[in-house]
Amino acid sequence: MESIIFLFTASLLAGIVNGVAGGGGLIAFPSLIHFTFANKIFWFEALIMANGSIIGAYSSAYLARKLHPLWIRSFIIAVSLSMTFYFFIQ
Repeated sequence: MESIIFLFTASLLAGIVNGVAGGGGLIAFPSLIHFTFANKIFWFEALIMANGSIIGAYSSAYLARKLHPLWIRSFIIAVSLSMTFYFFIQ
């Protein structure tokens, strides 16, 4: 259960950054095709992450239009640094 919550939260944050900063869809699509044909995708986990990404992207795109650009820039930097430190420590 912890891994499901982590996957959803991580993809939600990635979706938020992607929705605000723009992004990785063109890069991710070829890898999706490759790994689908290679039968290397764990579909249950992928659906959890897709839901988190969609919710994060749509909600952040809505908020990005309402907030001051300085808040958005600060948020992206904070999320990016926290994820970098998290994965560096592990």
